Amino acid sequence: MASVLLSLATMVCADTAPPALSAAPAPTWAVDPALAGDELPPVGRSLFDHLLAEPGERRLPTSFDELRRRIEAHVVRDPAAAVPGLKQVLIPLGRSLQRLAGGAEPFASPRIVLAVDEPAATRPGRAGLLLKDRLYLGFQPRADLLEVISYNEAAGRFEFQVVRDFRPGGSPHVVYARRALCLSCHQNGGPIFSRPGWDETNANPAVAARLLAHGPAFEGVAVARGVDMPNAIDDATDRANLLVAAQRLWRDGCGGDDDAALACRAALFSAVLQQALSGGRAFDRDARGWREQVLPTFAARGRAQWPGGLAIGNPDLPNRAPLAAEGVEPSARLDVAAAYDPLLARPPIEVWRSDDDSLAQRAVIGLVPFIAAPDLARLDARLAARRDGATRRSLRADCRFARTPAAASDAPQRIDFSCEPSAGAAGGGLAPNGHVDVRGSRVVGGRVASLRQGGAGGELRALELGAGPLQRAGQRYRARLPLRAGALSARAADGNAIEAIELAWGGAEGNASAILVEDFAPVAAAIDSMLRSAREGRFDGFDAQAFRRARLLPALEEGLRMPRLDWCCLDARGLPAAAVDAPPTEPSSPPATVAAARAHESFYRHCAGCHLTVDRFPPAFLRGDAARVDANLAQCAERLHVRLSMWQSPPGQRAKTPMPPATALRAAGSNELAWRDGTELASMRKHVAELLRQQTGRAPDVAALLAGGYERLRPCLDEAAGAAAPTRH
Repeated sequence: MASVLLSLATMVCADTAPPALSAAPAPTWAVDPALAGDELPPVGRSLFDHLLAEPGERRLPTSFDELRRRIEAHVVRDPAAAVPGLKQVLIPLGRSLQRLAGGAEPFASPRIVLAVDEPAATRPGRAGLLLKDRLYLGFQPRADLLEVISYNEAAGRFEFQVVRDFRPGGSPHVVYARRALCLSCHQNGGPIFSRPGWDETNANPAVAARLLAHGPAFEGVAVARGVDMPNAIDDATDRANLLVAAQRLWRDGCGGDDDAALACRAALFSAVLQQALSGGRAFDRDARGWREQVLPTFAARGRAQWPGGLAIGNPDLPNRAPLAAEGVEPSARLDVAAAYDPLLARPPIEVWRSDDDSLAQRAVIGLVPFIAAPDLARLDARLAARRDGATRRSLRADCRFARTPAAASDAPQRIDFSCEPSAGAAGGGLAPNGHVDVRGSRVVGGRVASLRQGGAGGELRALELGAGPLQRAGQRYRARLPLRAGALSARAADGNAIEAIELAWGGAEGNASAILVEDFAPVAAAIDSMLRSAREGRFDGFDAQAFRRARLLPALEEGLRMPRLDWCCLDARGLPAAAVDAPPTEPSSPPATVAAARAHESFYRHCAGCHLTVDRFPPAFLRGDAARVDANLAQCAERLHVRLSMWQSPPGQRAKTPMPPATALRAAGSNELAWRDGTELASMRKHVAELLRQQTGRAPDVAALLAGGYERLRPCLDEAAGAAAPTRH
C-alpha cells in the first residue's frame, strides 16, 4: 500500500501534465461504404434474379409495363395501405447517374422510380417471394437502361444490378453493377430517397405541370399524384435501411458457431416469432433463453466488437427543389450542389448503443420483417388448429366501467372499461383497457386499446373484440368475447394465444378475465429440435450466417408437421450465370510523356472505379488507349479542375462535392486530411491546370470557371472528344 501511495504522490507532484483522457471509441458502421465487398454475390443471388427465373417467366421482359406486371403477380394489395399497389414516381430533374440521359427536354422523358412495399402473394405449394421493401427500380427510357436494387437473402445484403438494352425489341441482359461505384452514393448499402417534401418528383405541382405538357402518364405512371406516393417510397427505404443492420446483429451479436452462439440464436429466433405473432407488439423478456443466453452474450460481444456503438447508415437525401428559382436556365436545374449531392459523405442516421440491452431488443424488432405475412398466417392457423388439448388459464383484473348513452335510438351503447391486475395475479396479470359496443342483448364489437402485461411482458395495443351475447342477471352483466389482432390470433408476450376476454360488471364496478391458451409450446419444441440438429451439424440455420427465411421457417414448419412448400430464395441452381458489369481493360500502350504517365497512374488509381466504364454516366474519361485518355482528360479538364480543387475549400463552402469522394479515399486507406495536403492530389491538380493553361494561355481560376454555373462548363465527354458512343435516344 505504501508503494502505491508513493507512486500517486509522485504523479501528483510532478511537473509534467497528467496524461490526456483517452478519446471515446468511434462507432462501427453497420454497413461501411468504404468496404463495398464482392461485386458478384458471395453466396446466393438477388431477388431480381429469382423473380426473372420464376417457372414460366424465364424470358426477360423488354418493357417496363411487362416487368411491372410480373412483379405485381408476386404481391397482394394491402387494404390498409393509404396508397395500394406498387409505388411509382416520376423524377425529371433528379440526382441519379442517369439524370442527364433525358436530354435537352428532361420533362419529356422523366426517370421512373418504383418501390415494392406490399405483402408477399402465395401460390399453391409455394411460400412466395418476399419482395416487400426489398426491390427497387430506376428506369430512364431514353437510356434503355434499368437500374435494380434488390435483396439477397442468402448473403443478407442488397445487390445492385443493371439491365442493358432494356427496350421493346431489344435484347436485354442483366449484369451486377460495379459495387464501389454504387456505394459512393448508396452509402448505407441499400436504397436511398429524398426527405419531404419530395420536390424533385411529380408530387411537386410545378414539376407535374411541366410533365403534363408532354402527356398524362409515362410508361403507365400517372403524372397527377400527391405526396402520398413518394412518402410511401421514403418509408420503404427507411425500413429497408434497417434490414442489413438487423442481419449484422443476428450474425455477430451471438458469436460464431459454438454451442453457446447457436443457443443464443435459437432463443433470439423464439423471441422474433413471439414478436411477429403478436403483430409486432411484444416478446417475452422473462424467458430463460432470453435472460441467460441472448442478453449476456449480446452485452459482452457488443462491448468487444462495437465499443462506440453501431452506426446506422443514412438512406435520406435532403429535399431538393430544382424549380424553386424562377428564371434559372435549364442547365442550372440539372446541376446538383454539394449540399444535395448523394456523393456527399453522410453521417450516421443514428448510433445504436452497445452498453445496454437495447441491441438485443433491436435485433428482435429488426428481424421480424424477414418473416412474410403469409408465413405468420400459416403458423398462426397451425397453432390454432392444435389448441384442443392445450392448457387454458384465466388471468383476472379488477375494473371500472363507464356507460355512454347511445347517440341515437338505433346506435349502439358504448361501455368503457379500465382495469388493473387483481392482487396476487399470476405472472403480474393482464390488465385490459378499452370499450365494447352494446345493442340490445348483444355485444356487437369493441376494442382493447391496451392490454398491459405484468413482469417483462410490456403492453399490447389495438386488439379487436368480436361479437357475442350479453348475459344479464338483475343489474349484473356478463360477456365472453373473442379477441383478435387483425388477421392473427391475439397473443401475449410469451407467444400464447389470448383466446377471449370475459367482462362482468354491475354499475361502475366489475372485472375482466383474459383466457390464455398455451399453444406456443409446439413452437418451442420445434426450435429445441432445430437447435439439437444445429449442434449435430445437420442444420445451419443458427450458424453465423444471414437470417434466412427460407432456411429457418421450413425447419420450423417441419417440426410442426405442416405441409411442405417450395421456398425461395436460397438455391441459385438453374439460374443463368451471374456476370459483373466488367469495365474495359486499361490501355497497354504507355502515355507519351513521363508526366502524363504519372497523371494517368494517379487517375486510374483513384478514379477508375467510377470513370473506367462502358457508360456515358458517370463520364468514362479513362476509357480507351493512352492517346484517347489524354484527349479525354483535356476535354474534361474544366470539370476535373473544379472537382479536384474543391478539396482546398472548407466543406461548408464547396460548390460541388470534391473528387474523388470521401468514401473512395477511405476505401484506398487514406483520409480527407491526408489527401487534401498530399502530393498525389497536388500532382493531379497540376496536370489538369497545365492542360487548361495550354488551352487558354492562362492559369485556371475556379471562381471564374463556376461563374456561369457548373453545368455550363465544357461537357465531359462528348462525341467530338471521342467518348463512348451515345446511348440511343
